[in-house]
Amino acid sequence: MKKYITAILIILFSLAARGEEQLDSLLGVLDDAIEHSAAYLAQKEAKITALKTQLAKCNGDKRQLYVVNQALAGEYKAFVFDSAVYHLSECIDLATSLGDNERAIHSELQLAYLYASGGRYESALEILRNTNRATLPEHLLPEYYASYDHCYGEMVSYNGPNRRLATSYEAKLNAYRDSLHNSLDKSCLRYMQIEESRYRDANMIEAALRYNDMQLERVAPDSIDYPIVAYQRAITYGVAGDSVMQMECFARSAIADIRLAKKDHASLWMLANMLLNAGDVERANRYMKFSWVDTNFYNSPLRFWQSSSIQKIIDSQYQEIVSSRNRRLVGIVIVISILAVMLLLAMLQIMRHKRCLTVAQEELKMINGKLNDLNCRLSDINDDLKHANASLEESNCIKEVYISRFIKLCSEYIDRSERVRVSIQKSLSMGKVDEVKKMVKSSAMLTEEVKLLYQNFDTAFLHIFPDFVAKFNALLQDDEQIVLKPDELLNTELRIFALIRLGFTDSSQIAEILRYSVNTIYNYRAKVKNKARGNRADFEDLVRNIH
Repeated sequence: MKKYITAILIILFSLAARGEEQLDSLLGVLDDAIEHSAAYLAQKEAKITALKTQLAKCNGDKRQLYVVNQALAGEYKAFVFDSAVYHLSECIDLATSLGDNERAIHSELQLAYLYASGGRYESALEILRNTNRATLPEHLLPEYYASYDHCYGEMVSYNGPNRRLATSYEAKLNAYRDSLHNSLDKSCLRYMQIEESRYRDANMIEAALRYNDMQLERVAPDSIDYPIVAYQRAITYGVAGDSVMQMECFARSAIADIRLAKKDHASLWMLANMLLNAGDVERANRYMKFSWVDTNFYNSPLRFWQSSSIQKIIDSQYQEIVSSRNRRLVGIVIVISILAVMLLLAMLQIMRHKRCLTVAQEELKMINGKLNDLNCRLSDINDDLKHANASLEESNCIKEVYISRFIKLCSEYIDRSERVRVSIQKSLSMGKVDEVKKMVKSSAMLTEEVKLLYQNFDTAFLHIFPDFVAKFNALLQDDEQIVLKPDELLNTELRIFALIRLGFTDSSQIAEILRYSVNTIYNYRAKVKNKARGNRADFEDLVRNIH
């Protein structure tokens, strides 16, 4: 059993937390709507201006004037009380002058409803009493009963403290509400609102919310009916004792009121009152001030009376908070002043020590500067030594390879010379003088020796620099890469620059080694440099740096 109770409590707490988050989110949206209220007001005024322009173009056409004045009265209904009254009065006069009794009665009923909203109950009742119920068209009966219902409903609210008056008005209210209920189509919003109110008064919350849900399905959030439906839902949640949901609905209603630029609203100051009771005085004060500005704009005495009491309470508590903050601020200023004096004394002591430290730091700075200079010199010397060691290592490697190759080449050359000598001696001893002359005149031996020289040079060089060909090609343009034949280690261009890598820079030296003319070597060098990927002037320096 305890487990079930714990689980239920956890669910309730999580739902409450989710409700608080939803309320905070809605209050953020409401704050944003208040911030942009000037833009919504401008849209409203633009509509009214357009209608007034249309009114000026009617050229005395009373029927057209009636239609435009009705539209203006609709725009002003929850915007500026006096202007709404004026345009409805114009509608009555125009309909009367046209002899259109039905339109005149309809405008009078609208005016009575408006008077009731503004607290002018006697004016409203006077219009309604002068309306002949017996001759009233059937389709205007709901308007007639709705005006009585609204008027006595407002009077009950206004005379709440006076129970004797309130009770008498409640009886009339119930009578006219029953008549209104019976005259309405069950599918219309007003019928659903009466049903919601009846179930709410009977404390049947689920049924009341069900009728409110039916209304919400019929109205869009940006429609003029949405704030009223959301307001009634908030009242229902208030009867149910769910203050979080009540504030949420008041917030939704207030957001819609502001976006529609309605100045006759109750949701915002009702929400402000609830936030005040919840301890959020600052936000309550901000909302109440905004609502008070709208109330002044609407200019209805009833709304002044309804919101002034809440305004006074919020102002009083807000002033108390401000006074409390000021007292705390004075205490904080005193503490800060004492701390500032202590800090000043500490700073003076620190400054005295700082002067001593400054002298020591200057001496250390000089010593560090000298040490840095020495370190830089040592670093430069180390770099030079590294380069020198690398060069020596490379030179030693080159010397070792080429000395061994040279000795081997000399040995092979002696062997080949001996074989040639023996061959010549044998030919001479056999009297083959012509064959000897032919052998001496032939360049085949020289060609073979040069080929052998190239082969030994290529092998030795690539032993030292195995990646030379790839790195050399990396210095050339993509479409100028050197591609060796299958039986080649190096070609003429590569041998020329291989010698440059080994330190030979004079074209005559290179020509002598490779057994080409100086002009040929020069042309090869120029041709390859023209294929360079970068600056041709730096090409040979880059080749010398290949490792």
